[in-house]
Amino acid sequence: MPTKASEIAELLRAYHAVFVLGGKSLITILYTEGSTVPTGCDLFHTSADVRNLGRTYATKFAVVGDIKASLGAPLPLLARRLAGRTEAYATLCEAARREQKARRARLAAAADAAFDAPVITPLVAAREMARAIGSEIAIIDEAVATSLHLRGFLNSNSTRHYSFSLGGALGWACRQRSAFRSALRVPNFRC
Repeated sequence: MPTKASEIAELLRAYHAVFVLGGKSLITILYTEGSTVPTGCDLFHTSADVRNLGRTYATKFAVVGDIKASLGAPLPLLARRLAGRTEAYATLCEAARREQKARRARLAAAADAAFDAPVITPLVAAREMARAIGSEIAIIDEAVATSLHLRGFLNSNSTRHYSFSLGGALGWACRQRSAFRSALRVPNFRC
């Protein structure tokens, strides 16, 4: 997500509802006028930590509990309710894949255009980092100048591939290394 409420709200205008899983919802780093959640968009939230629910924005419905178990419980109800919509959802998913591919192509073209600049730009640096790191190595990112670009170039199905602090860059990655390392089962590393 972008770091400004106005930019997040612009993304969310296309949706009737947002379902946040875990953590704090829709946190911004840089101030802009207005709510992150646009009018007409409902917010739903599930978290293992009750302190996160409704913390920043009111939710239409919030559940505290184990996220995996909480998601499994309503699946039979949803399956019945969504029966007959498979084709419509497949069409929406395909449109989203095409848009993602087009967005990635625009980002790659912008990086190609800036590649030979006399000074490396954050966009080019982010692309080259994503290329060098690949999709199998865990990333703890606090490089604020390149973070947004880097996320645009990442392509991994792992939910544990990328971790980013909610604000600032004051050594958060080094402080988080032992928890992240044990969660991912990766060898120790130094900061």
